[in-house]
Amino acid sequence: MNIKASILSSLLFIMISITSLGQMKELDVPGVSSPAENNWCWARVVTEVSNYFGNNRQICEIVESARVNLTNPYKDRGSVNCCTIPCPDSCLGGESPYNIDDLLSFEGVQSSYNTVVLPFSSVIYSIEDDRPIIAHVTAQRLKDDGTCCRTAGHVMTIKGYNCSDLIYNDYGSTYITSYADVIAYECMGRYNWQWNGGTVQILAPPNPVPCPISLGIIENITSSSDIKAKSEITISSQIGNNITVNFKAGSSIILDNNFYVPLGSSILVETSSNPCQ
Repeated sequence: MNIKASILSSLLFIMISITSLGQMKELDVPGVSSPAENNWCWARVVTEVSNYFGNNRQICEIVESARVNLTNPYKDRGSVNCCTIPCPDSCLGGESPYNIDDLLSFEGVQSSYNTVVLPFSSVIYSIEDDRPIIAHVTAQRLKDDGTCCRTAGHVMTIKGYNCSDLIYNDYGSTYITSYADVIAYECMGRYNWQWNGGTVQILAPPNPVPCPISLGIIENITSSSDIKAKSEITISSQIGNNITVNFKAGSSIILDNNFYVPLGSSILVETSSNPCQ
């Protein structure tokens, strides 16, 4: 096969692979705002990803986690709890994108920072695997005195795709921009950014994979588990012997008529206003 035919064959394979995954998917990653825009984009994306995977965190708690746990001298956040009202001045300001994977690890989410921009096919596979992506972006912007230029850094959460577009959170809102524009220094999110500063990738979804809106269980549960859903859980399966299973939902938990608890096993059924905690 000649080189041209080989390239065409490879492109066709990639197009078929992407098409087979579907044309659109958006993960339920809640947008988070930061008070007074305190240069907390780094804490905002960690809060969004942490909450997507079932935690119930406030942005100030992530900043406080940075104050207590990080030894990187990039920002000394003082000795006062960052959830104090009003927020201490020492807690304001940015953080290095290289610390985001450390902050996620404190939330129980395994991730890795790398210096590359993901190809669109990799973005799709990550979203299809229920793993949002944190994009490190940069911009050349005017200085305060109006002269050119200063380099500004920023991070935002990519949570989906729609055909050739990316869907992402920025400053608490959702935006859609074509992948081509995102890597070509066009309007991305609230300002003009370019995704060229690196990527924080979630290595694997936690188990169980995130707290969904509703959950239908049809496979038998054979090991002790904590199973959560924001709204409703429907169980149409059985549980194994000598295990403990905790079901927690926001509105209702529905058991099949034939459901039973075998010898040596136990279940906890609970509805709660905060089931994902």
